[in-house]
Formats: sequence, structure tokens, C-alpha cells
Amino acid sequence: MKQYTAEVKAKLVEEISKTTLPIKKACAAAGISDGSYYHWKKELEDIHMSMEHVDKEVPSNKELFENRIEIAEAKKKGPPKIELDERVEKLVIDLKEKYPYYGVVRISQELLRFECVKISPTKVLKVLNKNNLNTSDFYGARRTKDVVRFERAKPNELWSTDIMPYKLKNGDRFYFIGIEDDYSRYILAHGVFKDAKMENVINVLQAAVAAYGLPKEILTDRGAQFHSWKGMSGFEELLARYGIKHAMARPQNPGCNGKIESVHRNLQKELLWRKYMNNWQDATTEIENYINYYNHERPHQGIGGLVPADRYFKIGDDIKKYVLKANLEEVKVYFTGKINRTMYRIEQLGDKIKLYAGGTAVGEWKDLKSIPDAMNALSSILKQQNI
Repeated sequence: MKQYTAEVKAKLVEEISKTTLPIKKACAAAGISDGSYYHWKKELEDIHMSMEHVDKEVPSNKELFENRIEIAEAKKKGPPKIELDERVEKLVIDLKEKYPYYGVVRISQELLRFECVKISPTKVLKVLNKNNLNTSDFYGARRTKDVVRFERAKPNELWSTDIMPYKLKNGDRFYFIGIEDDYSRYILAHGVFKDAKMENVINVLQAAVAAYGLPKEILTDRGAQFHSWKGMSGFEELLARYGIKHAMARPQNPGCNGKIESVHRNLQKELLWRKYMNNWQDATTEIENYINYYNHERPHQGIGGLVPADRYFKIGDDIKKYVLKANLEEVKVYFTGKINRTMYRIEQLGDKIKLYAGGTAVGEWKDLKSIPDAMNALSSILKQQNI
């Protein structure tokens, strides 16, 4: 196998990146495979990303290749663990008081995802015990089960839907209908209705399709709202018009549709059993707020501590690069997301708050005090750029 020096690799990546030829043809002309090109290019991108906060001139591509082993070893160590000082303890306590149903793992995940604080579940437990706070006020130890787990490879390959009935303390009854993306656990559409008619299921599906396009397949149980034993139901006719494959859970096997049923359990435990709601209208408003929280703020243990929106909008890898990378100094991330295919992120380092677009700093402030301030600053820059 031919060996390439760091200088040759850097030169080839630079030249092929600038060519107007298709990458495969440019690589063939240069005498390398397109796989080698993409591998070298990713190496450089990862190294540049890891050095964003280094307060010195970034080395040349040749120097980066020469030192890539040393840099890779440093990256393997991950974010430095945080000492249990008063600030970190307060973050744990505040989070537990805000969400008393959070266990030690989810607290650990949320602090890493949103505060860039790496604290192990064991240390979270130490803080909770020290301050006489329950580990969890209703979640008991989970029993191990022999189950086969499945997950689709990308968004919109499989959606699932189901109906959850609920009775309020004043006697009002409502039905929650939600549609969840299997890969990301993102709730694409939902509704709170006074009955469980098929028309309501169809309305929620149409809202999801209008917002996010068509899935390849949708999973339901065999309820009358979804399936007819005589001919086709209205729901099945709509799926046929859309070209969506209808998958149904096997009889007497509710675990087949377990992900959406998990949403129902969390909705009840984290909202409906905790908050008094006077009527159906109150429930509608509170559930709307909860679904926004579920999609964008609540770390999901089934997807590695990301929030469902991270996965659905395909920014999970970027989140891991920006939030989970090793930094010697404390960084607070206010916002990370894609706008018009460009990754934007607002983060604070020391007394400076910077806006990054695609890894490049495009704005800097010193007087922002909150997430709304940071978002307003981002909005202002996007308007200036006509985005």
C-alpha cells in the first residue's frame, strides 16, 4: 500500500476540494480513492473543530496531519469531569427541584447537553443525598426484560401512532392522539380531543404530513380507528392515497408499539398526575407545552441523552462535537441548530458570548445575560444576512 506524507495528504485534500470535477473523477486523476479523500478531509475537519477554543493560530493542514495522533489521543479522553463545587451542586439541585421526576442519569445528561457540565450519575446521587432530595419520587428500579429492540435508521422511515384516554379529576374525559418518529422519538403532531373518532386520527396524520412530509411506513394497533376487518377504513384509505405502508402490531403484543406508549406513560407521570387541570381546554394548553418540552428540552435515554429534535433534524453528531468535546475552560451553550443547512451555535467562554456559523465565529458580545438575549442577537444577525 502506498504511503502518503502529511504534506501530500494536505495538498491533495486542498486541491480536490477546489476542483470543479466530480470528487470521484478528481480522486482517480490524483491516483487515490475517493474513500481516502473523504477520510483525510474528515480528519482535518475534526481536528479544526477540536481546536476552536485554542487561543493561538491554528496550524497548517500539514502540521495538523503530523500531530493527528497526539490530538486524537487527547480527544479520546472526552470532556474533563467537573469538580463538585457550589455552582455545580446548585445546577443539580435547581434541576431536581424543577423536574422532581428526573433520575440521576437524566440529570447528568441534561447538564451535559445544555450546560456543558460533565458530572457522573454517581456524583449527582451524592449531591441529592447530601441535600436530602429523593433520587426519584415515583420511578422505581426497572425490571430486566428479555425484549428485542428495534429502531429505524433515519427520520421518516417509520412513524407510530396510538390513542390515550384520560379522565380529569373534575370528570372531563379527553383523548390524546400523537404521532411519533421511530428513529428520533420526535412527536411530529398531536391533538387533544373529546372523543376518539377516526376523523381526529386522520386530522393529526394530515397535520404531521403537512409539516414533515410523508413517511415510508406507519405503525398502529388494530383498533377500529386504524383498521377495518371488513374492507378498508377511512384511515387505511388515506394511507393508500399517500402511498404509506400500514404496519400493525401483532395481537396480544402491545410492546410492538412501545415507543408511542412510552410517550403516553411519560405524559401521565410527568404532567397529568402532577398538575391540576380544570377542564379539557386547560389540558390542551398544558399538553402543548409538554410536547414542546419533550421534543426540545428533555434528554431521552433511548437516544443517548440527546433530545428528540437533535435526532430528527439530524444535528445529533454536531451536538456531540460542540457539547461533548473536551474544553479546558467552561463553555455554556445557549443554542445549537441548523438554519438553511448551516449549523449555528451561541456559546459563552469566560465573559464573551460568540455566535458561530459553520464553525466560524461571526458575532461576539459581552453583555448578554440570558438565552432570550442570545436568541435575539442571533435573530438580528440572520436578518442582516437576509436569512
